[in-house]
Amino acid sequence: MIGGAIALASPLLGGLRNASAAYLFFAVAAGLQLIDRYFGYSSSWSRFVATAMQLNATFLALQIDYSRLRHAGVMDDSIWQLIKDYATFFTSCIGHETTEWTVDFQEALRAAELPASK
Repeated sequence: MIGGAIALASPLLGGLRNASAAYLFFAVAAGLQLIDRYFGYSSSWSRFVATAMQLNATFLALQIDYSRLRHAGVMDDSIWQLIKDYATFFTSCIGHETTEWTVDFQEALRAAELPASK
């Protein structure tokens, strides 16, 4: 994107020297795009953030429920069940995210192998 903008603006910025830089920036951008598609950094990051937000929201709910039960003087198995439910949810979120990442990574490897085998 930057390389394309510099290439378009190069006549205004002084000519050929900037056009050469534009091709360099364009090549770097294309290389970074390929790396991102192959390793899935963008999709992994967005899934990471979504999962972290989900875990944080659930942890906040746990804290509120724990405080409510403690304030009411309830110190029995319901608190342990609350903590157990959160631990189960936490483990399932991490397991699901790991499975999704593994599937995405294997698909990227298969996609990379197809052009190499031709």
